[in-house]
Amino acid sequence: MITDQLLNKAEIKLRKHDIRPTHVRKFILSLFLDAEYALSHADIEQEICKKFDRVTIYRTLHTLHAAGLLHTIRDDSGLTRFALVLSSTSDPHTVEHLHFKCNACGHIYCVPDFNIKDIDLPENFDVHSLTMSAEGICKYCKHNKTGDKTS
Repeated sequence: MITDQLLNKAEIKLRKHDIRPTHVRKFILSLFLDAEYALSHADIEQEICKKFDRVTIYRTLHTLHAAGLLHTIRDDSGLTRFALVLSSTSDPHTVEHLHFKCNACGHIYCVPDFNIKDIDLPENFDVHSLTMSAEGICKYCKHNKTGDKTS
């Protein structure tokens, strides 16, 4: 549920990144501040119940991603999901971390505390990006067998 406190927090983040805090930007960023898992465009459309049109949502996601507030995750079906960047490094697009997909509910969670060490590659090989993922059952599905965040 989007609260005034989340909207205020979103506005502060937007201003910190020199993004004009429009109502749609604050609302969509608030969804990410409230979510524990990555959201797709369709997830956001469902949450906002036709308050904003598809193109506005797409442009907002693009703006938030370009500003380094969101990063993208492509799931095994090819669907792009977005998640809040949890790092405060100078270039948040380069922060590598583990993504965990729940096989029961399908949600994808960022696991920022999982450190990915340097990879020892053969000479003249350069890594431009690294994707690591794990699959299993999330704590919500394990607890109540439905995936609902009720406990």
